[in-house]
Amino acid sequence: MLFNVLCGNRDDHLKNHALLYAEDGWRLAPAFDVVPQPGILERVQAIAVGVLGGIPTIANCLSRCGELGLSTDAAQAMADRMVERMRGWRHDFRELGVPASSMERLARVFSPELAK
Repeated sequence: MLFNVLCGNRDDHLKNHALLYAEDGWRLAPAFDVVPQPGILERVQAIAVGVLGGIPTIANCLSRCGELGLSTDAAQAMADRMVERMRGWRHDFRELGVPASSMERLARVFSPELAK
């Protein structure tokens, strides 16, 4: 959910989330259909990510962490690690040969948190 917010995947919807069942119980399925949406300029998620609905902020994503079995500190630490890792997206994309024009289009929808 937070990754979708940070990378600008505004078309995140319930059919993009799944659980897998194994002998040890339920777990999240690997991520799929994660596509930044530079054509969707309205900064709102298709589904609610927190108490403020679809507002795509880290604070909103963390607002219901207790319902997911996470303490506020644990959820914030996870978010901080994700943001720190994603801040290098431009470097990673350049290394992978993504054209500069594509990177500029994506930069419009990536979270401002990644530019700090």
